[in-house]
Amino acid sequence: MNDYPEFRPLVENIPLIIAELEQSNPVWMPWSSDAFDDHGKPVFLSGGSWAVSPVYFGRKRPDQAINIDPAYKAMAVEACKSLPGIYPHTTQLLQRIPSINYAAFSRLAPQSRLEPHQHRSP
Repeated sequence: MNDYPEFRPLVENIPLIIAELEQSNPVWMPWSSDAFDDHGKPVFLSGGSWAVSPVYFGRKRPDQAINIDPAYKAMAVEACKSLPGIYPHTTQLLQRIPSINYAAFSRLAPQSRLEPHQHRSP
């Protein structure tokens, strides 16, 4: 936490964030990425699959930020328009951190491993 003090409010409010997730009906979408191996799998995912449920899009519109299979994109963009109303407190916390462009809950299939990684999006 010392390296990223701007995230302290998120850590301090984990119970609130979890409560909003539990009260919602999250839309889980198979996730894609911007770094793939020769077989089309994300280079930082091994052993299974990865799904996300978006929470926040920062300064971007959902259609600009969602990097997903085109078959799911229209549904995802439509679902994401209602996010501030579904996660109001989490949205308020994330809005205080200008470096966050996107936030989502992640769900990994059994035996999946998500390696540390970062994205260089503006």
